[in-house]
Amino acid sequence: MQKGLYSKLNEYSSSDMLPMHMPGHKRNPDLAGPALAGDITEIDGFDDLHDPKGLIKETEDLAAGIYGAARAYLSVNGSTALLESAICACSSRGSRFLFSSNSHISIWHGAEINGLDPVICPVACEDCIPFPSGTDISEFERLLDSDPDIKLALITTPTYEGALTDTSGIRAVLNERGGILIADCSHGAHLGLDPYFPSRPDADIVIMSTHKTLHSPTQTAVMAVYSDKVSDRMIRHFLSIFESSSPSYILMGGISKALGDIAGTPGIFDGWTSGLSSARACLSGLQKLSLWEGTDADPSKLVILTNGYLTGPQLAQILREQYHIETEAAFPCHIIAMTGIGDTPDTLRRFCDAVLKIDAELSEKKGIAEIPVLPSGSPLMELTISEALCRESLLIPLSEAEGKTAAEYIFPYPPGIPAVIPGQKITSSIIKYIQDVERAGCNIRIDPRREPDGKILVCS
Repeated sequence: MQKGLYSKLNEYSSSDMLPMHMPGHKRNPDLAGPALAGDITEIDGFDDLHDPKGLIKETEDLAAGIYGAARAYLSVNGSTALLESAICACSSRGSRFLFSSNSHISIWHGAEINGLDPVICPVACEDCIPFPSGTDISEFERLLDSDPDIKLALITTPTYEGALTDTSGIRAVLNERGGILIADCSHGAHLGLDPYFPSRPDADIVIMSTHKTLHSPTQTAVMAVYSDKVSDRMIRHFLSIFESSSPSYILMGGISKALGDIAGTPGIFDGWTSGLSSARACLSGLQKLSLWEGTDADPSKLVILTNGYLTGPQLAQILREQYHIETEAAFPCHIIAMTGIGDTPDTLRRFCDAVLKIDAELSEKKGIAEIPVLPSGSPLMELTISEALCRESLLIPLSEAEGKTAAEYIFPYPPGIPAVIPGQKITSSIIKYIQDVERAGCNIRIDPRREPDGKILVCS
């Protein structure tokens, strides 16, 4: 079983080598403890993430092989650094950039940094489903057809809930005009690695958070590149900007181990997939709650619809307090239970048993909670993001902000999809959405950071 960098880190940390190098804890057990035994810097024989030629390059090549890519890049700054690097590397300053309205704030940050002109595609929605079911591909194609200057596009697939979008047609259109498609596949590092799971997206660049569903440490991710149109030189350049110049060898060792395990362990997904198969069959028997079973969906996400019997936060609270189960996220009408390679038939059975017991104890419907609806379509930008952030600003009540120009990002977290963009004209529908999100008990974050207080920063 190949472990490469991970194995060498273990050997080094257990040797009698005196570390006259960073970091300052020097592997002193009274200070560092066993968790930091492999915490080193770019010393002889351990390669350099910003100039990989040895063990780190071997790990990148291993990732490329696992994902069937021409080449791959590692990140210790999560998918965020990879998305921002890809956006900046594949666009010219001021050019138009098409992406879906359910895109993470890091994608907006990439557009902001490179001064791009955002073109926003609405998401697809289905009746009786309280969340988007992916990108509206017909509208995406229409926007591409109407604007031949668009050479860069991004689609989020799978979504937070696991909805998948077929990206093949979009990639073909972009490639014909010399453009590039990026797939934000942050939640899909497992896709295509086992027959139980759907294929990974068809795109020129696919970016995956290996920590979300695989077993590498939090903050690790991989960019898989499938096109020679993507410049290695420019990707490396922007990674040197967005990634720390002192990358963690603990995190890189964790990626090395996870990828080595996947490449060298036949049947490594069997416990997870067999448990998922049983869990989905079990949850399909719910009487009041229900399991979302979308036609185009990642089966690793167990999305439970509350159907008016209680709210998502109430269901999450019962699971936490009575059954000691912490779910990924709770929304007004559903919860998301994330599963991953570390799950087993036993862990998934425990979750199913708890949900079935709660389901059996529910009585009458209490009414469907109001679902906050994010306004679709491109925001009306009165200033560029950078201009708005640098303008003089003042804090006013959100209820009085209609017609004003926003000077900050506002977004529910999770999942981190902006409701307000700096430079955007604030409309009554935006105000209502933020108010609905707050009433639903969802967390609101603001960038640049300040505490949510019912007010909004606007350009003066």
